[in-house]
Amino acid sequence: MSGMILEASGLSKSFGGVNAVRGVDLHVVPGELVALVGPNGAGKTTLLNLLAGQFLVDRGVIRIAGADVTRLDPSSHARRPMFRTFQNGGTFAKLTALQNVAVAGIVRGMRRGEAEHAAAEALARVGLEPVLEWTADHLSGGQRKLIDFARLLLAKPRIALLDEPTAGVNPAIMDVMRSIIISMRDAGTGFVSSAMTCPGFLISVSGSSFSLAVRSWPAALPRKSAPTRLSGKPTSHEHSH
Repeated sequence: MSGMILEASGLSKSFGGVNAVRGVDLHVVPGELVALVGPNGAGKTTLLNLLAGQFLVDRGVIRIAGADVTRLDPSSHARRPMFRTFQNGGTFAKLTALQNVAVAGIVRGMRRGEAEHAAAEALARVGLEPVLEWTADHLSGGQRKLIDFARLLLAKPRIALLDEPTAGVNPAIMDVMRSIIISMRDAGTGFVSSAMTCPGFLISVSGSSFSLAVRSWPAALPRKSAPTRLSGKPTSHEHSH
């Protein structure tokens, strides 16, 4: 398919003889939103870890913008079009909010001053300007998740992997996340997001433990998402670290 920014074929991963993910295919084009829906232990985070290169696949192939990244380290240049968020925000406890976001720019080759300027702008956009000098261990869980969304803004990826971004956050923070996703989606970023539940989605079940679907995520995104090709047999064991 032309314009594909993420293509995963036949992904499988086992831990100690337990199949965590088995034979998953996933294709994402610009502006497409893909949801991985299922309970804890379904394999959602494991799949995101495979796509991000944090776990090596046992079998299968992963391509980003046509480049085979299956065996490449997460920090490799070919993986730079991808950005991954974490359930807890993935923050460094003793770094300030500003420093936590600036790191995303520095690892992408920005100079420190440039990265900190971009980080301050991103933090203002997610509503964290008043706390940008606070260390992450003084922020709420929702604020730490917004740190990850500020990094997302700074990174400007072609494909974003979101790990249960709205779990445990209040409606105001969810609105901020929704606004960012809408603007980035409209600019062409593709998204793969995991969630325990998916109200308002039309779910296409594929596999025994979690469903794969394409719809407007979160609820009420205005533009209709097109169907995609999803298949595979995720299992009931998930590793989230």
